[in-house]
Amino acid sequence: MKMNKKLSAALALSMVVGATTTVPVMAETTNNPEKTTNDTTKSATDLRNEANAAKEAYDKAAAKSKTADQELAAAKDAAENAEKEYNAAKDAAEAFKTWQGKRADLIEAYKAREALEPTNQQYGFIPNYKAVVKEFEQLNDQLEDAYDAIATIEKDNNFTTTYARYLELKANKDASEEANTAFTEAETDLNNNRNQNKEYDDAIKAVEGEQGLQAQVAAKEKEIERLEKNRSEVKAYGEALRAEKKANKEEDDAHEAYLDAKKAYGKSFNSQNKWDKEVTKLETAKNTANGVVTDKENAANEAKNAATAAKTAYEEAEQKAVAAEKAEEALRLAEEARKAEEAKKAEEARKAAKAKPAKVTLKKATSKKKRTVKVTWNKAKAAKKYQVAYRRKKSAKKWTKWVYKVVKGKSYTNKKLKSRRTYQFKVRGLNGKIKGKFSKKIKVRVK
Repeated sequence: MKMNKKLSAALALSMVVGATTTVPVMAETTNNPEKTTNDTTKSATDLRNEANAAKEAYDKAAAKSKTADQELAAAKDAAENAEKEYNAAKDAAEAFKTWQGKRADLIEAYKAREALEPTNQQYGFIPNYKAVVKEFEQLNDQLEDAYDAIATIEKDNNFTTTYARYLELKANKDASEEANTAFTEAETDLNNNRNQNKEYDDAIKAVEGEQGLQAQVAAKEKEIERLEKNRSEVKAYGEALRAEKKANKEEDDAHEAYLDAKKAYGKSFNSQNKWDKEVTKLETAKNTANGVVTDKENAANEAKNAATAAKTAYEEAEQKAVAAEKAEEALRLAEEARKAEEAKKAEEARKAAKAKPAKVTLKKATSKKKRTVKVTWNKAKAAKKYQVAYRRKKSAKKWTKWVYKVVKGKSYTNKKLKSRRTYQFKVRGLNGKIKGKFSKKIKVRVK
């Protein structure tokens, strides 16, 4: 490796004055060793000490910044939890308020219905109306149970056309030609199922017909309409009764919603005032937590800026130290590089002599003649010869021992195999005593 005249002179100078002599500090780019920085009064050792001190200052600032980031993350988690707790309490409070409102609505509806209750026998038509409504509800429940029974039979028997689908198509059969066709197909399928399953047929009969539950429910509906139409008192009572049922359902739904919200929050209060106090307390805690986040963000930013400044100072000191160290090292590395190059070439020659052959890639194994198999493969790097191994299949799970042959070239032909037998072949490269990895096995049946 050749050195320019100035580099040779620098090497000679460093050998005379010793390693601690102040040397010119090289620029950051070492491609031009003749260019130096303005700082030529400090040795590489001095600059390295300054860089180490700057690194220590940066490490401390970075650690402080990391701690500040961790504290900020913890504060954000706390604020998030406070937000969740506040929202959960607020939801529970709203659900409680809604429930109380629905309870008030139910009480009003109950009072309105109760006010219309008969006070003496002259209003016997209302008790009669109540009895009809009760009968209607009982029949309607029976009808729903009957529909469920039909659906259960359909499910157990995997009926593709359900009774519910049949009723839907029946209601819309006159809408179009396609609707009529779909209804006809569904009706045929339904009748077939009824003919083949007596239990199914009986279940549908209980619903249909003049005495079926559908007709009974419809009759009771008409009776209720007639009673309400003929008597204003009955109509008012019916409307009040329906309003009470609706209010009762809404109160139940609101109560369930409150129970879910209360469970989600994990606490319970029995008055709106207590709930409001709880929400206010948690809102204060949430605001406090958000304030902590703001403080921690400011502290984290300050620590980060300090770490950035320390890093910049460290990088500048490190660049100067590295440049100086490179200048000193360049004087001796030139000679070492030459020796290293010679050693490298010698090592490469030694490795080439002892190179392990690459793994062989088999191309194919064919049997075109009786008792003969020809195996071919690609040339493997560093392989001077090849070792071919083969074995014969004795039974479904057993093979003979491997037989090995060493050959030259990229193929091997064996003419002494057993006909109508299956063989396995594999090949690996050889470089003297150095053996490469065997290729993947390949099977062939001998003619």
